[in-house]
Amino acid sequence: MSDPPRRGIRVQAVLPAATATEAWERAGMPYQNLPAEIVMSPEDVVDTALVGLDQGELVTLPSLHDGDEWTRFEAARRAISHLFGNSVPAPRYRPTPAAVSAS
Repeated sequence: MSDPPRRGIRVQAVLPAATATEAWERAGMPYQNLPAEIVMSPEDVVDTALVGLDQGELVTLPSLHDGDEWTRFEAARRAISHLFGNSVPAPRYRPTPAAVSAS
């Protein structure tokens, strides 16, 4: 897949981990119940996202300290992405003859 042509619009995906917002409360688990060391403030998420945007990142992961980890992950994902386009399910998802006869 090639990058879209540049037209003055920048797109960025921000993938924060746990963020201290009321969304957790609405989901039935207040963020205060999570370990404090994994919860980032909304202000830090926004500040980090803006710095990532200024640096030209297409994907910003505010809590990932080693950016090379993302680069390695993305390279591995791209390396296998050509294997995803098949019209039939992978054999491991097909029922075995024993499972078919048992049903």
